Amino acid sequence: MGENASLASQPLSATDARLKIYRTSELMAAGASARVTIDGKERGSLGNGESTLLDLPAGSHKIVVDYWGHPGAYAITLQAKPGLLYTLEIAPREDAVMAGALLGTVGMLVEASVNENGGAFRLRVVSAEPIKR
Repeated sequence: MGENASLASQPLSATDARLKIYRTSELMAAGASARVTIDGKERGSLGNGESTLLDLPAGSHKIVVDYWGHPGAYAITLQAKPGLLYTLEIAPREDAVMAGALLGTVGMLVEASVNENGGAFRLRVVSAEPIKR
């Protein structure tokens, strides 16, 4: 996925919002790539410390992050407004990583089944700011 530097220098359409999605640099779950899906379409994956920029039409979007080797996923619904830059952070979910480390696959399955938002990673909106034109 990687940082889309060319998009940063392009103007944003008046009907779109821009997302900057970054993955924290942490030792926990460092070897796993976080897959990003928006509205059911896979948009790529982010390794430890990577980021990307994406433009989306304003409106409601379901954004999901998961990892192929872990059951469950973490999802948010973003009500994107035109002209805004949304910064989203992907970070490891400590509960999920610890359950897998202590109890293996069974621990991951149990942990995922008791959490509506499960999976190896969590996703959160860090900021929403107007894009300077």
